[in-house]
Amino acid sequence: MVQFSTFFSPSLTAAPSTQPAFPHNLPDDFTISELNDPSILYAQFDDLRVRCPVAHSSQYGGYHLLTRYHDVKSAAADNLTLISSVKAVIPSDPRGTRRPPLNYDAPAHTPFKTALERTLKPARIKGLKQFWKSMPSANG
Repeated sequence: MVQFSTFFSPSLTAAPSTQPAFPHNLPDDFTISELNDPSILYAQFDDLRVRCPVAHSSQYGGYHLLTRYHDVKSAAADNLTLISSVKAVIPSDPRGTRRPPLNYDAPAHTPFKTALERTLKPARIKGLKQFWKSMPSANG
């Protein structure tokens, strides 16, 4: 099991030459279920959070998966060590298109992020709630 803090300690970000290399050729900790069943996927993530919070899979060309909130938050805040411009969505779009803001690093992602934050402000969503409730249901 790999611990996130072992490889991405904030004290190491100041001097890139002191950064430890992330281990390669790790055994797989999991394989994402091919079944499109949320209950299976949620159970798998619950297990990983306890058993292996920084999990590795060779599926889709190989990647590491952070399963705990504080690790994801730390990684998102550390754009000097971790980037999302190479691969942020697994599996990647087969067309090779980049999906803003997911596949952009700061500062290139800022205009997209700003537009989303304005659109999804709690006050704006609250104001649209009545409108959405008045819409006909897709289920009849």
